[in-house]
Amino acid sequence: MNARFVFSSKDGEIDETDAQAFADALMVTLAVLYDLTLEEPPIPVRIHSEQITSDGILRTRNIDDYETNNLIRYHAAIGIPNIALYKALQIMPVFYKNQSIMNSASFYRESIHKIWLCEEDIAEIILDNEIPTSIVEKANIETAYQNAFKAIEAIIGEPPSNIDRLRDKMVAQGIDPDEVIGGSHLGSAEETIIKKVLRMQRTRDKKAAHGKTDHSRDIDYVELNDKQKLAKRIILHTVSHLSQ
Repeated sequence: MNARFVFSSKDGEIDETDAQAFADALMVTLAVLYDLTLEEPPIPVRIHSEQITSDGILRTRNIDDYETNNLIRYHAAIGIPNIALYKALQIMPVFYKNQSIMNSASFYRESIHKIWLCEEDIAEIILDNEIPTSIVEKANIETAYQNAFKAIEAIIGEPPSNIDRLRDKMVAQGIDPDEVIGGSHLGSAEETIIKKVLRMQRTRDKKAAHGKTDHSRDIDYVELNDKQKLAKRIILHTVSHLSQ
């Protein structure tokens, strides 16, 4: 089922392109903030203004006439607390106005949509020493890893071989390259952001970018989870920088 949104315009003008961009921006913001994804991309639809009250509530009378009957079910099923939605709407304009952030967040969303593991899952994987054995699962992990790296690339570009240039690129986007992250996450090595990015680039080049999947180049669940967190941290740092 496609997500349905209600947009209103004070001047009565409707731009479906803007409506789509708004919907996309809200969805990727929710993905970055809360690791929330949907099965289908959002698609804006027109609703007559007479169907909406002055309080912004959609009337259910004759709602089928406008093919929006899925809206209520979707809204009830997604289960986003008001405070979470409010926070997302506060920073969503940064995503909406910045194409590189939109691209980055979209790649991040695709990464966690393919595979996302909570802390409890990672704890069980470490305890059981679980590794992916299915070739399909290995391909899914590599795809998710590649998209997490693309999320970083969308902000800083392809990391240059010169570490000073890479450092400058990060600082320009509000990212502290010497910030130490990891360690507190299960199975995550404690390293600076710049070292993690370089390590991820090497792994991407060797394991996830050349079309072959074999035992000598497996990316495991813990490594994927660590680098998804890295991508998320970089996105949030950049959003914070642009919000100032």
